Amino acid sequence: MLTHMAQGLSSFFISRDIIKEEERKIYDYCFEILLATVINLFAMVILAFASGTVIPTICFIVGFIVIRATAGGFHAETHIGCFIILISLYIAYLFLILIIPNFILSIITVIFCIISWLLVAVFSPVEDYNKPFSKGEYKKFKIVSNIAIFAVSCISLIFVFLFREVKYGFSTATGMCVVSFSLIAGTIKNELRRLGKNE
Repeated sequence: MLTHMAQGLSSFFISRDIIKEEERKIYDYCFEILLATVINLFAMVILAFASGTVIPTICFIVGFIVIRATAGGFHAETHIGCFIILISLYIAYLFLILIIPNFILSIITVIFCIISWLLVAVFSPVEDYNKPFSKGEYKKFKIVSNIAIFAVSCISLIFVFLFREVKYGFSTATGMCVVSFSLIAGTIKNELRRLGKNE
């Protein structure tokens, strides 16, 4: 469905001479990713308002996006697969933030920061199998992802221990931790693809 919607958007812009026909495939892909992202975010926003966790959810999304953009991670085969995985993890996060007391959340935040830093240091960046990094890009994203994980970890810990906003710090740390664990899944998936290709 998203593919057809993306193609429809491309056709609309082509008919208005905003983009060129020969660039259709690029825009089809970009619009498809954009639509998938909007749907994912829309679902999370609805759940955030329903659970009264709007600001913590924003922190979760920021932690997630910053590390995802710099370190990469696992890519599901389909948009529906991506949606199910992301929303399932988000619901699990909501369960934790609504049920667990703040003093335990503060401990978990520290643990998440340490684990995330270690995983990013070891596994990042994880490339999309279809778009491999050049040597220069790999080194650049390695440095940037380590700076990003340090910055987000500091923000999480400042929220918890300086401003006493435990849920904000926990949310930011959880967002980056989700991506950090996805680095393992992404690495394994890429390696399995390489092995299958070489057979």
